[in-house]
Amino acid sequence: FRIAGNETNVLSILKRFIDWIKCHIYYKSQDLPKYPAETLRDGVGDCDDQANLLITFCRIIGIPAYLQVGCVYLPTREIKADYWKGHWIIRLTRIGWHGWAVVYVPPWGWMPVDLTFAPGIFSDPLNAIRNAAIISQATIQYANITRSDYIASSRDYRRFIISNEFRIYEHDILLEENIRPPRLPRIYMPILSVDSEHL
Repeated sequence: FRIAGNETNVLSILKRFIDWIKCHIYYKSQDLPKYPAETLRDGVGDCDDQANLLITFCRIIGIPAYLQVGCVYLPTREIKADYWKGHWIIRLTRIGWHGWAVVYVPPWGWMPVDLTFAPGIFSDPLNAIRNAAIISQATIQYANITRSDYIASSRDYRRFIISNEFRIYEHDILLEENIRPPRLPRIYMPILSVDSEHL
């Protein structure tokens, strides 16, 4: 595989893959996920599309990797989007759905690699690990996708919804609970200090 060259160190190979993807694949939000070959062909993909491309690169040369998805808490976010000719309308309140790769890097083990949310990747590809949303943001891991073809499932779902003239109105909200610490019982009594000459 040409991008890896003769490199054998997994972390160094990973840096090359991250750098290549960041230089050749542009971010664009999509209504459906794409297969890695489509992301490569189009030069465009969103978070899970880019993560799947990285996972494919890794697996081609024998580095274990899989997709992880979840949601990021974004306290000021409020968006509404219309997809599939109005068959799917989604509103997101304080939430951003997100996908990232998880790659096995010896000797450290499984590490998140976030190609689209993490800042500073162009200056240092390892910032995709250091600044991954799952590490640096309030992020909830929702699922590990290791074997299923969720791309085909998503496309089948879209066809089913449109062909049956269904309409989906989805509102995803991520709330932060304000938890107050319990009141602790008083464990001391105020002590009145009296100077003996005033008695």
